Amino acid sequence: MRQEGIHGRILSFQRPTTTVAEAVQALGIGGNQILKSVLFVDETGRPVLALVPGHKRVCISKLETASGARRLRIAREQDVEGYTGYKAGALPPIGHRSRIPTYADHAVLSQKVVYCGGGDRDKLLEISALDVIRISSATVADISE
Repeated sequence: MRQEGIHGRILSFQRPTTTVAEAVQALGIGGNQILKSVLFVDETGRPVLALVPGHKRVCISKLETASGARRLRIAREQDVEGYTGYKAGALPPIGHRSRIPTYADHAVLSQKVVYCGGGDRDKLLEISALDVIRISSATVADISE
């Protein structure tokens, strides 16, 4: 984040914040301020990252259309760590081992600041939604239901 001139901060908690409900409880905010990072794998084994607000779900058919994939499946835990370097439940939207094609739902831009996976299961990242889009080179599309 420093290299990119991003102002964000890592928040640490005494208990896990791996789910939207746990993050909402830890922060005392609404689910719309939580940013979920959900990793998928296409039919060729290529990873695809979806970013959606915590109160929404990824629509796989919309994500397939946006990404050009014929078929997507949710990444297994070992896939998440292998592609990103982070464990499932702690996946941040940025800072992965290598660049992953990323798609952000339009609704992400409705929040100025979002809270997302912070790289460990008891940490969250507070960051500008626009910075997430910019740093991840995310394509903004309608990918939620």
